[in-house]
Amino acid sequence: MVYRLAITRVRNPHDAEDIVQKVFLKLVKHIDHLESEEHVKAWLIRVTANGRIDLAKMRLKPRPVNIS
Repeated sequence: MVYRLAITRVRNPHDAEDIVQKVFLKLVKHIDHLESEEHVKAWLIRVTANGRIDLAKMRLKPRPVNIS
């Protein structure tokens, strides 16, 4: 479910895999706060969607240029 959502959002398998990895790392950290299976599913969908936004923001950040 998470990979399918990620790949439809970013259309790049490598980026989708990065998003999935980050989502599941966040899940491990926050699993104690999620009360039921429905909460987990909704949380996974939201965090996966936010992963695409985070990826886009990261790519928009200016990179330092070495002037020498």
